Amino acid sequence: MGHLHQRGVSYWRRKKMKKHESIRLAPFPLSKTSIPVTPESTHNIVPPPPQAKPPPGRPQTYLILGASRGIGLEFARQLLQLKHQVIAVVRDPSTASQLWQVTGNLMSRPGSCIIEQCDVGSSSDIAQFVSRMRLFVERGGNIDSIILNAGILDYEKGLGALNVEFDMLERHLRVNCIGNVVLARKLLMLNHLPAVQQRREQEQALDSSDYVLVGRQVVFMSSDSGSMADFREYEDGFAAYGASKVALNMMIRHMAAELKRRAKNKEEEAKIDWQSRGRTIEAWEDEVCVLAMHPGEVSTDMANVELGWEVEGVITAEQSVRAMLAVLHDKKSSHSGTFWRWDGTQHPW
Repeated sequence: MGHLHQRGVSYWRRKKMKKHESIRLAPFPLSKTSIPVTPESTHNIVPPPPQAKPPPGRPQTYLILGASRGIGLEFARQLLQLKHQVIAVVRDPSTASQLWQVTGNLMSRPGSCIIEQCDVGSSSDIAQFVSRMRLFVERGGNIDSIILNAGILDYEKGLGALNVEFDMLERHLRVNCIGNVVLARKLLMLNHLPAVQQRREQEQALDSSDYVLVGRQVVFMSSDSGSMADFREYEDGFAAYGASKVALNMMIRHMAAELKRRAKNKEEEAKIDWQSRGRTIEAWEDEVCVLAMHPGEVSTDMANVELGWEVEGVITAEQSVRAMLAVLHDKKSSHSGTFWRWDGTQHPW
């Protein structure tokens, strides 16, 4: 019998039967749900150095959804180790004990990690969270990359499509697909803010390649269970989860295609005006890279469910994230709308 690895937020390849003083990179809005990190923890959790190298220039700001444990927590840990800024988003900060342990190591970099609250299953939570992020970018901040890792899997052996219940299927779709997509869309729309547009145009006029762009890279943690081309009929209990990941993958492809189409239309409309001033400008939509990632068969503290098949090639969250950061480091806007495995190979839809 196999074990279920990274239950609720990650994924498997299977084979049948076998207000503390802070220094911030940019002003950040504090609220009851924006919690500055304090260096009170005595834990010392330092993973091996990731393969991905910090890019030249300013540190990047990463927004990580689902950062309380597992893969999301490991993303936060490794990115902080690489001296980046992290906005760690969790459903309930009071129970995110492992995240607080990681942030307890940041005595030399107070303010480098901000813990935010948002439940992607709640439309009101999403609206309030995006409002706080709006204040952040209006005050001079940027969100370079968005990693959407929140998800659930209510697994019960034998509970498949023939006995699925309305509430169970709706919950999977709401959290794994709808909430992630709606949040990503609302964050991308912050690029329309007048303050952001003005900063971007000023930086582009100076031929800066590092101009402000909210969500230059948007990464959704998908799953091999969401691949129609790689469907495995023996995965009893994964019907609702798999369906939610298929829906997520379709939304990722549509989001990438629509951004490219909008960019083309906007660039055609602006072409004459900008050429008359002796330069061109690219629409922000054309610079966004939207990706789906399969993180591998990741073993976490949630690996406590017996399966009717053997799980092969199990890796740790540290190994998965280290490899994914190396993969993501090379992905540009030309890769938008593609699906990748943690090992750098492209995954079939």
